Amino acid sequence: MRLLPGFMVLLFVAGCNLVFREGPGVHDANTDGDALDAPPPFEWANVSAGIDHTCAVDAKGGLWCWGGNRFGQLALPLSTSNALATKINDETWTMVSNRGVHTCALRSDKTLWCWGDNSRGQLGVGSMANHTTPQRVTDRLFTFVDTSRVNTCAIDDNQRLYCWGENESGQVGDPNQGKFASVPVAVDVNARWLTVAVGDSHACGIQTDRTMWCWGNNALGQLNGVTSPVVNKPQKFFNDDDWTSVTTFAATTCGVKPNGVSCWGQNVNGEIGDNAPITIAARRVAAAGRSDWSVITLGGEHTCGLQRDTLAWFCWGHNGYGQLGQYSQKTPVPTPLQMATDAANASRRWLSIALGARHTCAIDDKHQLFCMGSDNEGQLGKELPIRGPRKVGDNWTAFSATASTACGFTSNQLHCWGNGRTFQHGNGVSASQQVPLKVTLPGPIEPTVVAAGNRATCAVVPSGGMQGLYCWGAATNSEFGNPLIPVVATMPVLVSALSYDTIAMTQHVCARDTTPTWYCWGANNKGQATQTASANPQATPSGVSDKAITVGGSHTCGDFNGWRCWGDNASGQLGGGMNSDNSASINLTNVVGELRAVRAGGLHTCAITNNNAAYCWGRNLIGEVGDGTNVKRTTPVAVLGGLAWQQLALGALHTCGITTEGKLYCWGDNSVGELGLAAPRQIAQPVQVGTDQDWAAIDAGDFFTCARKTDNSLWCWGYNVEGQLGLGTGWRPVLEPVPAPK
Repeated sequence: MRLLPGFMVLLFVAGCNLVFREGPGVHDANTDGDALDAPPPFEWANVSAGIDHTCAVDAKGGLWCWGGNRFGQLALPLSTSNALATKINDETWTMVSNRGVHTCALRSDKTLWCWGDNSRGQLGVGSMANHTTPQRVTDRLFTFVDTSRVNTCAIDDNQRLYCWGENESGQVGDPNQGKFASVPVAVDVNARWLTVAVGDSHACGIQTDRTMWCWGNNALGQLNGVTSPVVNKPQKFFNDDDWTSVTTFAATTCGVKPNGVSCWGQNVNGEIGDNAPITIAARRVAAAGRSDWSVITLGGEHTCGLQRDTLAWFCWGHNGYGQLGQYSQKTPVPTPLQMATDAANASRRWLSIALGARHTCAIDDKHQLFCMGSDNEGQLGKELPIRGPRKVGDNWTAFSATASTACGFTSNQLHCWGNGRTFQHGNGVSASQQVPLKVTLPGPIEPTVVAAGNRATCAVVPSGGMQGLYCWGAATNSEFGNPLIPVVATMPVLVSALSYDTIAMTQHVCARDTTPTWYCWGANNKGQATQTASANPQATPSGVSDKAITVGGSHTCGDFNGWRCWGDNASGQLGGGMNSDNSASINLTNVVGELRAVRAGGLHTCAITNNNAAYCWGRNLIGEVGDGTNVKRTTPVAVLGGLAWQQLALGALHTCGITTEGKLYCWGDNSVGELGLAAPRQIAQPVQVGTDQDWAAIDAGDFFTCARKTDNSLWCWGYNVEGQLGLGTGWRPVLEPVPAPK
């Protein structure tokens, strides 16, 4: 966002991050005689926050970045995260925007440079390849730039607007472009622009006559009442001609005028700030009885602003990751509340704010930088994210991990943690949890088996007067298996009185009763529940004749006098070759011995034979099959290494296992540390994790892994954006200073 001239001197910064100047230069260091020998404090000029990384320009024009680096957005050659502020180079920079997972910045000579993710052409350099070093964008000179996940827009020194990147919703602003534009495209060559803001699939800008224009996707009302679902060139909105700034993120937009702020579009988490239901109509936003905002900036699911005279800092919206600081993360903040009112920060005046997807940063009047919120990739600049197994706690007897949620039993009590936004923790609260939280069970029941699914959780009480299957969360795919139960259960409810002893679930569920008979229900769009695809989920348990079952993302495998798989086969994960339909026997041509156990993952499958050898098949994009290649395998191939396996666990893009010697090995994707190794990003064959030989059990979510040792201690590692590692390090709800770079 950019505030236009008329109120005070400003340094314009991308992503709604503004710095109030104290005259022609940034605040000068104290030059009193008693301080001549003291080094001047490190001062920040402006800051921008993205999905999982942060960048800031210091008072001398140095550009620094930290956080996630999966796509090279920190301009570092290795794809691992880095929580330490790293200087991009020795050039002098004036502004930066990094609202997605790429970064664009302007040098003092007005040249524009971009790096990081380029999967949609958002770097503007004529290709679709990622870059880990700054690349110049055309030979034009620019004065302003703004970015989103998949797009970039910039204004040149003649006030002409250019956009590039994804164009599936017309967000490039030129109806003659295709799905992608990998070089800058002029937006209305006859118009002159003062500022622009880029959302996930739309954009809004202010022309020199201070009128508001928007274009792109309108599915969630981000174009404020336009009837068309897509507008592929700028269209004037409102009759006002006094707009001073505009900000967007995702599908929400806010505009600032001298007499107040209006917001419109998506309002799922209260990001519009008026405590109203979801609406596409523009609404006024006020705080403390005042509506005279100088700055408004939108984050992924929250919004913040500065009042014009007091420079008081207010925020509202989602606070599930501490991005609003001291307020409760349990519920969204529907109306503006003042930030940094604690004793340590109450006297500060705030000059600049920057909002990422789930974190918030601000610069105070002494030009010191503070951040709070999600820290899963080190974007708060405090410490490196977790790499390698870390201890969750002791006395864990059983556990389950899937997607981004985990549950387990410790001291005979059931706990859950990680993603809880659809009430998966069973405590009545829609919020993620970064340490194990005790499930609120109905009465004196004692479940012994638990399964965490993508959006719901179920536990088995095997005997007693309250025996049966209890579930909670969001059963959007009929995961409860009982049409009489509401789709959302905020606390555990009895869904079946049958006595089950085993259960597995993702978006579909399979459970075995004590007869023993297996039943499956839930998502069935690929036939994963019933072996016959249906647009509607299987609402009630459907009997399956197999002796053993394993549940994958959208496929299932079972032992029916020999192992077979059914459901989705887009990546060959059924193991019978690509010519099979939604049910296939596993092709054993290359298998030595008989299969004794099978585990289904996201889009790949693995098995252990009766001689303890491992075979895998399916998607192999990152080496998750473990055969030393990245070639998709539609039938089983041997996992390299010749190891003897006890157990395997499959995530979305990785595989881990425990050998018969109690050693831990992993392979596949390691971009977020899910292999438990510091580097590299991907490994196509098993590599030992540490040297311990006392591992006893293992399970994997999409991008994280948990394992139990023989002493019943539980350890987790990998992606931690939802707190799924259970270590209390996923986010920081307290505003803390970012250490000065060294």
